[in-house]
Amino acid sequence: MDLPHAESAYWGTQAIWDGHTSIHNLMMDEAGRVWFTARIRAAANPDFCKAASGLASAQVAPLAESARQLSMYDPAAKQWHLIDTCFTTPTTFTSDTTPTRRCGPARAPRSAAWSAG
Repeated sequence: MDLPHAESAYWGTQAIWDGHTSIHNLMMDEAGRVWFTARIRAAANPDFCKAASGLASAQVAPLAESARQLSMYDPAAKQWHLIDTCFTTPTTFTSDTTPTRRCGPARAPRSAAWSAG
């Protein structure tokens, strides 16, 4: 998590907020759900992202850190979903006949994509 880099001129070392996430890049899908690029944990990846895990993507491209993951708000259900990923996002959607979510720079060769259809 981001910690203060120096003392505040007014507050000194006193913590005046308790922020645990950092969101950006909001996108709404065809079902009205809102997807966010979001920091939902510290950057160090969990064991399932490492080469020794059984996760196929981790065996191909193990990553030590992921600065941001995903979150999704479903207004119909009034529920938040936190989606832990091994890679840093942002989220983009394609506009083809099959709704597709893509994490990583748009059209990047190292992005992850899945069909939402």
